[in-house]
Formats: sequence, structure tokens, C-alpha cells
Amino acid sequence: MWKGEWCIAESGGLNYVDEVKMREQKKVLTFIIKRIGKNILSGKGILNISLPVDIFCRESNIERIAMSFGYFPKFLEKVTHAKDPLDQLKAVLASSLGSSLIYLTMEKPFNPILGETYQAWVDGCPIYFEQISHHPPIAAYFMKGRGFELSGCVEAKMDISINSGTGINEGIFTVKFDNGRKFYFTTPPGELSGLTYGERKLCFVDKSNNAFTQLISGALKRVSS
Repeated sequence: MWKGEWCIAESGGLNYVDEVKMREQKKVLTFIIKRIGKNILSGKGILNISLPVDIFCRESNIERIAMSFGYFPKFLEKVTHAKDPLDQLKAVLASSLGSSLIYLTMEKPFNPILGETYQAWVDGCPIYFEQISHHPPIAAYFMKGRGFELSGCVEAKMDISINSGTGINEGIFTVKFDNGRKFYFTTPPGELSGLTYGERKLCFVDKSNNAFTQLISGALKRVSS
């Protein structure tokens, strides 16, 4: 899944181990830092920076997100008609954290243009995306699973400094099972350190929006009600 680019760090988190790709990406760092400075001085956001094509992957962000939904059919289909809501809660949590891991890659996805759509099959389940806003970049999606539905909107956000960057597809994800139960969750931000020096490492962190706390407390609240 990680194509030999990541390994689990003994101290927690993930280490990036592809030395060749890291050297290639550091070549464009000076350019990026200059553009960041210009954007900050002009009041623009980080996502408005025109980046060199060397750091991009082939997919747009909506393609990448769609691909990251691969665990949802695997876990959710097993608990579609579960009597105990905690069984469904555990499956939702496992699916959501799994999507963050599948999403991982060092290359940046292209920002979709306004109105761009993407349709695909994920483990035999149809999924639909549409980019409904360009600034800020927001995408709407719907997945029809076997016994469940997944829907919502996500906004791509990123903060970057000299040696680290934090990114998140922020939004409330809704899982609706055929038995009528609904669960809501958010995904935690990922912080990548070591962009310019030191060990390159990724950890899922709980920053300003308390994403992981919302995931747990929100789901438990709905189960108890």
C-alpha cells in the first residue's frame, strides 16, 4: 500500500524512507519558500501558491480521496445489520483511520478545477465526487455501499513552515446504515516534519480543530442517544 516509501517508527508515527524522492523534492524547496513569503505578504493563503510540477502526482485531490475510501466497504459491510451500535462504531472508526493511511503519498495531488467531477468503483461500490468550490477548495461526495451510504463535503487545508507541514481534508463525514443508524466523524490532520533537515516523519496530530476528539466524542454521543 505504501510502495516501500514508509515504515513504522519505533517512537510512533511513520518514517519516510525513499531517499531518492526526498532529494528530488528538496531541490524545489527554495522556490516554494520564496513563493510562501510572497503570498503571506500579499495576504494570500498557502494553497494559492503555484508549485513546480515536479512535486505533483498524477491524480487530482478528489481522485486521491476516492482511492482512500477503500477500507469502508471492507469494514462497514460486516456490520450493516449489527444489533449493537458499538460494533458499527468500531467499524466506522477503523474505516476512517484506514482512509488516512491509504491517502498517504509524498507527492502533492493537483487541485481540482471548479465543477470537476470524478466517478469510480471502490471494491464494487460506486462513488461520485464534484469540486463545488475553488477558493476554498471544497469537494462534495457520495458513496453507495452494500448496506451503507457515505456522504459529505471536504475542504483541503494546509499549513507549512520551514521544516514541517500540516494538512487535512477537513469536513464532517456521514455514514448511514440501512438499519437507520447514522454516524458522523472527522479525520485527524497529518503533520510531516523533516522537510528540510532531520528525519522525515509523519504523525497524525490533534491541532486547532480537535479533529480526533470530535471523531470519538461525536460518535459516542450519537450511539448513546
